[in-house]
Amino acid sequence: MVRIITATVLVVLGGLLLVEAGFSLEWRMVHDAPLLTYMAYGMSRFGYVPYVDFFDMNAPGAHYFHVLVGRLFGYDDLALRLADLVWLTLLMSLTWLTLRRAGRRVGFCGAILFGLMYLATGPNMSLQREYIALVPIAGAVLAATSLKRFPGAARWLIVGVLFGVAATIKPAAVIGFPAVVVFGVLEARAPEGGARSPGSSRRVLVFSVLGLLVPLAATALHLARIGALTGFIEMARSYWPLYGELSRTHVVIGESERAAYLAREWVTLGGRTMWLLPAAVGSFAALFRSTLDRPERRRVLLLIALVVCYSLYPVIGGKFWTYHWFPFSYFVVLLASLALVEATRWKLLRWVPILALVIAAAVGIRPPAEFRARLAGEEWLDPRVRRADRIAGYLTENVRPGDTVQPLDWTGGAVHAMLMAEAPLGTPFVYDFHFYHHVSTDYIRSLRSRFLEGLEASPPRFVIRVETMRPWVSGEDTEKRFLALDRFVATNYEEAHSGFGYRVYERRQKESTP
Repeated sequence: MVRIITATVLVVLGGLLLVEAGFSLEWRMVHDAPLLTYMAYGMSRFGYVPYVDFFDMNAPGAHYFHVLVGRLFGYDDLALRLADLVWLTLLMSLTWLTLRRAGRRVGFCGAILFGLMYLATGPNMSLQREYIALVPIAGAVLAATSLKRFPGAARWLIVGVLFGVAATIKPAAVIGFPAVVVFGVLEARAPEGGARSPGSSRRVLVFSVLGLLVPLAATALHLARIGALTGFIEMARSYWPLYGELSRTHVVIGESERAAYLAREWVTLGGRTMWLLPAAVGSFAALFRSTLDRPERRRVLLLIALVVCYSLYPVIGGKFWTYHWFPFSYFVVLLASLALVEATRWKLLRWVPILALVIAAAVGIRPPAEFRARLAGEEWLDPRVRRADRIAGYLTENVRPGDTVQPLDWTGGAVHAMLMAEAPLGTPFVYDFHFYHHVSTDYIRSLRSRFLEGLEASPPRFVIRVETMRPWVSGEDTEKRFLALDRFVATNYEEAHSGFGYRVYERRQKESTP
């Protein structure tokens, strides 16, 4: 009866996942996706060099990934959705392969539940960097736990390379690397594995670290070849620490308050505490009540270690946004799926782990608003997308060859409009968020000066100022206005088009002298 009900529930959830995935093809890109897609489009179409021709806080791997997506699928909304679902399919496949040794039901459960959890976050979270990095991380875990046919050196070289790839997308993603390496060392020393050479543990460590360095070195060499390494190092050294002082709500947090803020946000686990119960029950069932052998139980211990590691991941950046919890969510779902493991000594209480898993899934996974609206026959479109459509319509009709456009925005729709209109960027600044925090520091002042010099040297024909539905910073050493920029726009531009929360300014024509 337990098996029949479990299989039925998995089939129903799998069907729901397929339906949600199908409807998600209608989603429009929003939030961070237009920024990264526009920069990738600029790299492919206009030859922009990252950290030189445009300023950005993201690591190089995020740009390379979006360039690859653009070249394979394109740069529009449907292309992004196709890439997103292909990536999800790959991640779910890796998940099933990792868990299948604990049982096919466990593997299907882990893959389906995380797929539903990811789609539940909606288009705002589509192809976020933590989600992109999850595929190489999951691949590394699979290689560490399942690629027994590979020679030890090759296997751990693969593990290191995959973690290195993840690090080029999000450097903090390597927080799980030590746990996987320790697992490898313990595997090498395990007595049931047969005779082990004295150097097995050293090979795990040496080749995994070597593999980790390969993508990092290759990325650095590529940046140096295109002349972008200096710009990237300057940004990472000077801007990342400043950005790290901002809270989840874009408030500058002082050193005296930071520890309390980090602890307060960490204990919430991003609203995912309900998954701890099924994860604990699943871990207990797999370790003490299942038919799993000792190597499989070590894999369970590895998953527990990865849950702990990636629960700390958001603490590193101090932002605690939904996508920062993706790696933790992934591994806690894998642990929770172990509630379906085949048990031999838990006959009377067999329903306990299954009920814990069902309750967590019911509470923690809710279809996104777009999907619920679609089922209700209603049209749901993010207001920022509506805004982007209107701005793009104006730009498409008025931008001429040789014109450039400057957005004064972050995630409010201006850059999305420029992407749709295929409008070139006016200065190296795709967004203006960094101009308003830590304004007294030398680095932010230099960014402001560089921006103004770029505007004065080559004034773009259009300036798009977005005023609503965009994040604003607050706290010590922040400002709401960039007065020198306001004066420049007021002196050289006049309003040509406006809509809800935005204005498009056109450069004034200089009067010709008789």
